[in-house]
Amino acid sequence: MTASASAVPPPSQPAPQGSVFAQYDQAMNLMGRAQYSEASAGFRAYADANPGDTDLSPQAIYWVGNIAFIRQDYAPAARAFAEVIKKYPKSPRAPDAMLKLAQSFMSMGQKSEGCTTLGLIKSKYPNAQPQTITRAATLRKTACSK
Repeated sequence: MTASASAVPPPSQPAPQGSVFAQYDQAMNLMGRAQYSEASAGFRAYADANPGDTDLSPQAIYWVGNIAFIRQDYAPAARAFAEVIKKYPKSPRAPDAMLKLAQSFMSMGQKSEGCTTLGLIKSKYPNAQPQTITRAATLRKTACSK
C-alpha cells in the first residue's frame, strides 16, 4: 500500500459521510466486494469531482484502470493508466500506472509500445518502489528480448 493510500480510513472505520474520503471509501469497499462496475464508476466520479484536490485522485484513476485491466478490457485500462501519468506525474502511483500501461499495450498486441514504456520506467521514475522497477526490468527482459 502506498503512503497516499494510508490516508484512507480502513474499511472497518468508514469515512464520515460528507467527507472528501467518503466517496473514495465507498468505491474501495465496492471493489473489495468484487462489484467492479460500481467501484469503477465510484472511483471515476471521485476523480472527476476532486481533480488534484487530494492524493486520492490519482489513486482513484489507477483503480479505474486496474479494474478494466482485471476485466481484460485493455484499451480503457491503458487510457486510465496514461491519465494518471499525464495528470499526476509526481504521484507515488505513477510508476505503477506506467508498468500497467506497458502491460496493457502488450495485452493488446502492441509489443513495441509496451517494451518502450517498460524501458522508460526506471529513467522517468528512478525513485519508484524497487519492486516496480524490478518487475518492469524482468518483464522487459522476458517479453521484449525475443
